[in-house]
Amino acid sequence: MALWNFDHGDARDSTPNRFHGQFWGDAHCVPASLPSPGELPLPALISGTVVNETGQPLSRTMVHLEQRGTPLAKTGTDSQGRYQLAVAAVEGDYNLVARFGELRGGQWNLRLEPGKRQVVDLVLSEEVSLEGTLLILDGVTPNTGVLVEARWAGPGVLPLAYALSDEQGKYRFSDLRPGPYRLRCQVPGEDREPAGTLVEVESAQRQRVDLRFPPFKKGAWRTRTYLDGLASSQVRALLRDRDGLLWLATLGHHHGDLDGHGCRRQYLHCYSVGDYQGQHSSASNRRPHRDQPRPR
Repeated sequence: MALWNFDHGDARDSTPNRFHGQFWGDAHCVPASLPSPGELPLPALISGTVVNETGQPLSRTMVHLEQRGTPLAKTGTDSQGRYQLAVAAVEGDYNLVARFGELRGGQWNLRLEPGKRQVVDLVLSEEVSLEGTLLILDGVTPNTGVLVEARWAGPGVLPLAYALSDEQGKYRFSDLRPGPYRLRCQVPGEDREPAGTLVEVESAQRQRVDLRFPPFKKGAWRTRTYLDGLASSQVRALLRDRDGLLWLATLGHHHGDLDGHGCRRQYLHCYSVGDYQGQHSSASNRRPHRDQPRPR
């Protein structure tokens, strides 16, 4: 540890450690006056509490401040759900967004002023974009344990979204990007709605789509974790290439990454569709095709 105050035009250490600094090249000291308190730029402060719909404080919740889609600052809540952000305010509107699991909430079109504090409390709720029930043809008996696939049908490429129907045949998708999707239901070896049912997801609106089809044959499902060879148990995206192989984008330390196109520090693990349904594939080290869709 050293203390350099440059009072004498050099970088002598004022502590007994004698860690003296050296100037290199054209570096030198010049006299200058410190700015007065009125000349210092003051940050705008935002603080508040994040709770769920029942009023329970949410700890370890990430709170983001954005302007025109650009992230400016972020922080996490403490054990009592409290947060505080400081930012160099400029003209324009700001958006404050918080996420906790599938819970979402925020405050839009905030105006910030330097040197002033705003208290913004946030209430988070489950943001369900699309939900429904899967029934067999009698309209009563649920189709349980069925994988529902929401495939983006708009311009560009988005990762596939998946949901599994519960014992009542209910499924739900949270936080889908607004736009067109095709829904398809499947279990090992069988598909229903192979072309997919076209659905338009609208912003901030919950939509319901119920589907009826004959029951599937019973199958077996397996859960894959890092103990089975994944670099991480956190799967960030699922992609299927033109050969029908399913690629799992995870956080990890090996396997090729996606060369900077929206998936930095994420790694791909390849499993065939059969493997995803519980059979081992020998293609676990195959690299994706150049034209394979990439996560956004």
